[in-house]
Amino acid sequence: LSLDIITDDTSHTTDSSSTINHSTIEEGLRKFFANESRDLKCEKCFFEKATFQKEIIQLPKALLLHLKRFIVNVSDDWTRITYEKNQSNVEFPQELSILDSAEYDSDCEYTCCDVLKESLDRSTVVLPTLSTSTSSTTTTKSSPTPKYRLRSVVNHIGNSASCGHYTADGFVKTSSSPIKGGEQRSWKRFNDSMVSDISHQDACEKTQTTAYMIMYELQ
Repeated sequence: LSLDIITDDTSHTTDSSSTINHSTIEEGLRKFFANESRDLKCEKCFFEKATFQKEIIQLPKALLLHLKRFIVNVSDDWTRITYEKNQSNVEFPQELSILDSAEYDSDCEYTCCDVLKESLDRSTVVLPTLSTSTSSTTTTKSSPTPKYRLRSVVNHIGNSASCGHYTADGFVKTSSSPIKGGEQRSWKRFNDSMVSDISHQDACEKTQTTAYMIMYELQ
């Protein structure tokens, strides 16, 4: 899903004297799934207005979110094209849980993402199997709450769209120990040929202005 970065300020450039704007993944998802009015003419009913609506009918195993940081500006006469980068802070949680608002508990360790819940098919939603089987299951209101966990962040390091450097942070599996309660994971940064250990803060908090693509895995 390609998400807009929702900010109050129309200026996307930053310098030492400007204040960096803040946005969240949920705001981008809410705009992505918002209904859109379309002008068209139906040959059967002759209506000239329609509503374009998006819904999720099957939750993907991997939820890949692309942040629209690169902006193309075209002059009115189409003779000049310039590019800029939106360096606003975008907050993204470690976990996304699709919960009903009434079920939300402020002490819950998962982040409630109502917009994902609202965009699901209103009757049922198909969950892909997480085992080696090829079958899928259908979840209803009585089914366990689907949730996504952060697995990877791709960063663009640079102040403009014309130059920069890409790195990737991955929450990779280090071991699988039933004694310690399942698989063990840690954050690692992949920077060309260099691989280094990083903290959760390095991967999730210090990258809010550089995160370009964010991947969650269905649990």
